[in-house]
Amino acid sequence: MQKSIKHKALLYIRVSTDEQAKHGYSIDMQQDQCRQFAQRNNLQIDKIFIDDGYTAKNMRRPQLKSMIEHIAINYKSISSIIVWRLDRLCRNTDDYYASFKPIFASRGIELLSATENNDMDNPYGRYMRNIQINNAELESNLTSIRTIANLREKAKQGSFPGARVPIGYKRIGKERNKKIVPDPETISFVKYVFELYTSGLFSYASLARKMRADGYTPRGKSVTKKMIENILVTYLIFYTGKFKFGGVVYDGKHEPIINKETYLSVLKIRNQHSSPKTQTHSFLYRGLIKCAKTEKLLTAETHKGAHKSGNYVYYRCPKNCDQCNDCKCFLKEEVIDNAVKEALDLISLTPENYDNLKENFRIMLDYQKTFDGEKKAEIERSINRLKTRINNLYDDKLDGLISAEMYMKKREEFEYKLDEKLLEYSAINKTNVELIRNLEELSEPLKNLSTYYFQRTDFEKRYLLKLLCPNLFYDGSKVVISIKSAFIALFNFAIFKNGAPDGIRTHAYRNHNPRS
Repeated sequence: MQKSIKHKALLYIRVSTDEQAKHGYSIDMQQDQCRQFAQRNNLQIDKIFIDDGYTAKNMRRPQLKSMIEHIAINYKSISSIIVWRLDRLCRNTDDYYASFKPIFASRGIELLSATENNDMDNPYGRYMRNIQINNAELESNLTSIRTIANLREKAKQGSFPGARVPIGYKRIGKERNKKIVPDPETISFVKYVFELYTSGLFSYASLARKMRADGYTPRGKSVTKKMIENILVTYLIFYTGKFKFGGVVYDGKHEPIINKETYLSVLKIRNQHSSPKTQTHSFLYRGLIKCAKTEKLLTAETHKGAHKSGNYVYYRCPKNCDQCNDCKCFLKEEVIDNAVKEALDLISLTPENYDNLKENFRIMLDYQKTFDGEKKAEIERSINRLKTRINNLYDDKLDGLISAEMYMKKREEFEYKLDEKLLEYSAINKTNVELIRNLEELSEPLKNLSTYYFQRTDFEKRYLLKLLCPNLFYDGSKVVISIKSAFIALFNFAIFKNGAPDGIRTHAYRNHNPRS
């Protein structure tokens, strides 16, 4: 290197937060030593590029990108790039040999280290440069391994290792002893998201629109489909008091926001609608009415009416239905409305009915207890079988009959089924409470249910239909509406006028096919 002639040099400085805290690789220290190196070697510093808080494991650094762009334009006047140490520029051999070395060599630019070997004129010097790069990669890999090991140990102790907690939670306390607690400013938003999604009436996109319309701005941000998806998919397990790290689920120290029943409900709805689509039209009976022949959901669509009379909503069998290839019948939404009205008109709640209901409710509860006892015995047998399977599975693993990977896969499958059965068993104990709650919710609307129904929003109508009669069928000529079995028994005491035992079949309203 000729010291009698001044050459222009660029300084590249990088530090990550952890390095500065643990090792003292401060920006000022690096810059000071690089300047001294430039002065000793008669180099004139042209420009300084500083990446503060970025890793050298990749090239996604703003100031590094700016420096490479600067070199592309001004390389004729630049003789070298100075770094405090080579690991400031890169920490893996791939980036050095595939990117940095070709860029610098093609433009005649030297890469100089203020604290390491720079003699590239002999094999030994070039060998030492390769060793420096390899050492940087080795140190980076070892650091990653140690970091992951430390994070895994923290995870085992219940501490969430993520940098940021999901919406609905926040961190409080000192830096080293921060606790994750529910965030009072966003927890109601998260609970409302779960409440609406488990109704089965929303996709991620439509739920986001609903939350925006209701004025929610969690953490000062507009509600997006991605935000909803993060809650219901990415961080779903977190809201149960657990978290996933490295593919393993750990028990967290944080308080759960939802129970296991809600968690499983979300999973079931996601499995049923694995790719929820954004709907531009709100179809009231979409997802509710099925073909009586195949039990497939009818497809909803709009058609333009004649003489500019507006659009009409129709429901029909899916195009890919094997059993209805030649089906050209279209069920008008007004026909379903009339069928629902007919069904609801059969339900009334006079003062006499209400008194009769209270008097006979004890009989209903006794009937329910008998049914619950039989159901509980059946579920208990299933629970015991699953527990036995899990124990046998562990024995097979110890005996080497199955691999650890197969053991984890099958255990997770059996434990999921076991959780479902335990929740089903627990839910039976709540049946009577649910019946009473539903009775209280319906007592006022039942005084004039059909009028009440048609005054509600589409969301409220769908909720009421799911509560009373979730199964709507169309057999090609009539709409068949089935009331929930629990309500059939209840209404037979005091509400049903005709005591329909297996649902309400609306024969009066037949399909008026606009194409016939």
